[in-house]
Amino acid sequence: MVRGCIKYAPGSKGGKKFWADMSADIDMDDVTPEIEAATFDKEGNYGKDEFTVVAGAIYQCVDDIFCSKEPSSVLGKKGWEKTSYKSSGIKDFKASDKPKPKIEDGDYDAKIMYKKNSILQKSDDFFTCTDEKKCR
Repeated sequence: MVRGCIKYAPGSKGGKKFWADMSADIDMDDVTPEIEAATFDKEGNYGKDEFTVVAGAIYQCVDDIFCSKEPSSVLGKKGWEKTSYKSSGIKDFKASDKPKPKIEDGDYDAKIMYKKNSILQKSDDFFTCTDEKKCR
């Protein structure tokens, strides 16, 4: 084991003799980033830049107004962008996994448009929005 790889970070002055820059040789489409995603759920309460999986393909939410719609639907195509990654690249991914609801921390704000199934934490209590039209 080359201990210098532990002691010096890649790209640092001391790391030059231990780490080789391979950037020019790597196709970034072949490198799966650390992605957390679950199978699409219409009640999933997705936000911008979150991921979901449909038929093994990974989609990223680009417009959360439309991310409650299935990615291949007409409206869903406005909210989701298909990435080049596959669910096989997600560690411990199971097709039965569903997204966890978000927990909003802090006091209720009448200016926020809470979505259905949003969870608001108030002290030690949690509340979920059952009708987004009434949660404003």
